[in-house]
Amino acid sequence: MSEDLFAEEMVAKMLKKLIGIFASFFKIGIIGFGGGSALIPVVEKEIVEDKGWFNEEDYLKHTVIANITPGALPVKLGAVAGYERCGGVGSILGAYAVTLPGVILTLVLLTLFSIAGEKIAHYIEFASVGISVFIINLLLIYILKVIKTGEKEGIKNYYIMICIVAFILTGGKEIRQLISSFLGQDLGRLNFILFDISTINLMIISFFMILFVGLIRTKASIIIGTSISLVFAFINGKNGFITNSGMISKILIVAMAIFACYAIVRDNNKIEKKEKSKFKISKQAYIAIALFIVIPVVLFSVLMFLAPSGGNIGTFAGDVAISTVTSFGGGEAYVSVADGIFVQSGMVNAGDFYNKVVAIANALPGPILVKIAAGVGFILGGSLSGVLYGWLLAIFAMSVAVGACCIVSIVVLLGYDALKDSRALIMVKQFILPVVCGMLLSTSLSMMIEGMKVTAGLGIAGIISLLLMILAIATLYFVHKRYHLSDLVLLCGSAVISLSMLQMV
Repeated sequence: MSEDLFAEEMVAKMLKKLIGIFASFFKIGIIGFGGGSALIPVVEKEIVEDKGWFNEEDYLKHTVIANITPGALPVKLGAVAGYERCGGVGSILGAYAVTLPGVILTLVLLTLFSIAGEKIAHYIEFASVGISVFIINLLLIYILKVIKTGEKEGIKNYYIMICIVAFILTGGKEIRQLISSFLGQDLGRLNFILFDISTINLMIISFFMILFVGLIRTKASIIIGTSISLVFAFINGKNGFITNSGMISKILIVAMAIFACYAIVRDNNKIEKKEKSKFKISKQAYIAIALFIVIPVVLFSVLMFLAPSGGNIGTFAGDVAISTVTSFGGGEAYVSVADGIFVQSGMVNAGDFYNKVVAIANALPGPILVKIAAGVGFILGGSLSGVLYGWLLAIFAMSVAVGACCIVSIVVLLGYDALKDSRALIMVKQFILPVVCGMLLSTSLSMMIEGMKVTAGLGIAGIISLLLMILAIATLYFVHKRYHLSDLVLLCGSAVISLSMLQMV
């Protein structure tokens, strides 16, 4: 066989593999309802049982990596599987294939809504109350699942405590709004809530406490860690007691980083006698990482050329990347992270975020995280320069989110053997989820408040609206447990019932 013929056959085989990776994960992206965790058995059936590309041990490694790294789980599964089967190009194809169906459908629906006008948007707003109830039900189911995981590991009480603390730190604004709506007066000037920190600041505190206190486990580390965290939360809370605290906050962040690094080094020194695998970056890894960076950069260049005045694309890209790499616990958790970054900053309003972007993202297949990032990009771009620019900014947001989580997962894949026994990694994996649950409680309360605003326009008292939503959530939970109906059926049913009931008011 000539060298040319051999090369042609090798290219044909690789092309077939690449097409196979894209087709399989595109298929998964189309049927991928139910969130990231629900897709783990779907992906396994496709690439292990049906295709035979990997054995169960290989796929277990993929799922571990996808679960201990931030970002959208299905995207990371596509990236890791594509990389191990076809290298850097395969990683890109797997990640984008599972993402594209849901993102395209999300943008199509958002476009129709923007064209349809306020009347259609009004009906959608009514339906969104029921959709929000369904989403809150999912969030609460997720929280209960995490608490049960803690029970199995014998640390249920720690999980509950961490969840409550995270809720107190992040839910101040929502609690104040709820009480204000009942009392009929604004409590903001009374500084009712001492803590109302952003999601990013909560994550900074969480990683610091998990690594410093969790790894060292001494009374001194508990006292130091708790003191620094409380001071940091206090000066970053929206309580108005401390102003011009930016420098103090930065100093505390540096101090937390130093203490956390010290804890990691100290812990690693205890196990340095164990044989460790070497961390190597292959040529294909460089290709994968380069492609995940180049695609957003190219789109960024196009957007900069077309950017209208007043649009800060760089800041938006940074926010998308940060929200992705600080998002643990699946798409439901990202809702809270995105709320903290995009809604609390005023980039998009809560109504558009929950009633349009989140509602649509949860109604469609594919990774919720990327759909929400793209949806926020569409809303922001559309407000700056129309629908076409909204599409471009949405695709750019998708590429940034995909790149951010896939680069991390590829790096962890390369160092998996060296990292899998790291106590730091084990601690983060074990204790970050109850922190996420606390944020989800804040998010659930925020969604209830948005629903109360919709019903208030129809003359329904806030307390009545709140009680009805709680009753609806409990009913959904019972129906789901009793009859095992699909999420899509429950979602559509919730939207239709909500729309019908509010139309009759």
